[in-house]
Amino acid sequence: MVTEGRVCAQCGAVFTPRREHARFCSAGCRSVWHQNRTGELIAGDSVLQWTVPAMTESIGSLSTVNGPDRPAAYAAISDAVWAVTMVDAAMMRRHPGIYDEVLAGEAVPDRRLVEESLAGLRFVRNHIPDHAAVAAFATPAIDPPAGGFVHAAARAPVMSGVRDWRWQSVATPVFVRRSAHAQAWERSRYEAYQGRLASRPIGEGFQLVEAFLLRTAAGAALIADIGAVVDPAPVAG
Repeated sequence: MVTEGRVCAQCGAVFTPRREHARFCSAGCRSVWHQNRTGELIAGDSVLQWTVPAMTESIGSLSTVNGPDRPAAYAAISDAVWAVTMVDAAMMRRHPGIYDEVLAGEAVPDRRLVEESLAGLRFVRNHIPDHAAVAAFATPAIDPPAGGFVHAAARAPVMSGVRDWRWQSVATPVFVRRSAHAQAWERSRYEAYQGRLASRPIGEGFQLVEAFLLRTAAGAALIADIGAVVDPAPVAG
């Protein structure tokens, strides 16, 4: 984690950011800042109400896409990466308190797996400008999964489609972002990818983070239960 201090945009306190784009020292400061400017405590949930099921659909397609069809396989993996990271970022911005509460409810080893899996997927997202670029990260499986601790949510039945493809180990990229701070964040994402995702089944990481994000969405009342999207309130008149 990056330990550089940052000034809270609401109260002015110096805090250590847990996330790359954090601007506030607490969820309370973020809510006050947003309310002072928009008159609303939380905005944008209508977007999450369609991006959450879209994420689930994208991850589900990994089981049905025809693995030998490489362009289709790369497109399915790319879509799932972008869907997960978009929902994760939106949840952190819109519902940071609930996000942290659900994460804190995990056992320490499980929490680390969730955080590292999400960080690794952010690294992939930042290096796939198009579907074809996924070829540098994903390959059909040959060997059995590597040993080590596996989160309970990732212990799934036999995988199909491209879910049992593997993330490939990749060379350390050249970190050319503007600031040393930004480079440190990107380096930590690379290390998470190498340590948590590389050489492991693609479906394992997606299943893990999907379960976490669905629990977060349920806690934010965006879905009635795991997998059920809440209908938007009817428009008066």
